[in-house]
Amino acid sequence: MSEYYQLHKEERIAYERTYYRSHKDQLKAKRKIYLQTLRPKYSPVDGKRRREREKLRRQNDPEYREYFRAKRREYSRRYMQKLFEARNLIFAEHGNKCDRCGFNDVRALTTHHVFGNHVRNRPARNLKEIVERKVPIAVLCMNCQMIIHYHGKALVPYMK
Repeated sequence: MSEYYQLHKEERIAYERTYYRSHKDQLKAKRKIYLQTLRPKYSPVDGKRRREREKLRRQNDPEYREYFRAKRREYSRRYMQKLFEARNLIFAEHGNKCDRCGFNDVRALTTHHVFGNHVRNRPARNLKEIVERKVPIAVLCMNCQMIIHYHGKALVPYMK
């Protein structure tokens, strides 16, 4: 049987082409019905519509809007708490003082990623990497931080 198809390949292709052209509307209708029966429960189109409905609901329903605001506030609060805990751990490791000048007021101390900028080199992907010291970080006061950024991060002798 496969030999027959190999021998008459061009004839078969020509026949299929003419059949498709003459029955185009019927085939499209059948395909539409077939796809509707096989469509998954949540297709990308349904997901988009659902997201649009949720967006409208968030805009129009005050209770729903307040629920999401509270949820966002709680997430931000927890994240900031973790961030300050990590920051305080790093400060404690460095003696709660600037590595460059020795300034010891914690309110003005910052962390400084020693190698490169934050966009290209991606020194730390998350707080865990910072706390585990996979990324070299220096503790600097705001004055030293600004001086180093002004000079293009060329000063590195403060690194422990």
